[in-house]
Amino acid sequence: MRHILLISIYFLTLPAFGQSQRMHVLEIPRQERPNQQLEKNRQVQKEGRLADRIKRVKDIKVAFITRQLDLNSAQSDKFWPLYNQYQTELIGLQIQKRKNNSTSATNGIDQLDKESLLDQKILDTKLHYKNEFLKILPPEKVSQIYKSEKLFIDEAIKHRSEMKNEAGD
Repeated sequence: MRHILLISIYFLTLPAFGQSQRMHVLEIPRQERPNQQLEKNRQVQKEGRLADRIKRVKDIKVAFITRQLDLNSAQSDKFWPLYNQYQTELIGLQIQKRKNNSTSATNGIDQLDKESLLDQKILDTKLHYKNEFLKILPPEKVSQIYKSEKLFIDEAIKHRSEMKNEAGD
């Protein structure tokens, strides 16, 4: 359970890392960057570890929601592809929203308008998938999807907090 929560926490913090593929680094001329290949190797390893963590968190989230919803095999076969599509669309919109609010984004009315538009797209996506979920699941289970997601996030945050407290002791 600890591993599940740890991975969950990591997954929850993932969107923060999705804002920018590249950190702000002082540009140093090529001839002055002696360990460039070593840096590239470290970056590749870091991305690989990140991808592994994301996969583990997703697996834990799937197991958690599966337990919460108690789906039969027919429901599960229809639900998971739809849910994965739903998550992909939501995450894409959330990444766009973070980019819109990044320090490199232009400020002003355009940014505010785009923020409102993205909020509306997120709402429209949630409403669309709610209706799609209702086609394959009873309303009680559809409601449980959203409750399970929130519970998963709460548990992940709680676990992360406990881990920080243990590390600080």
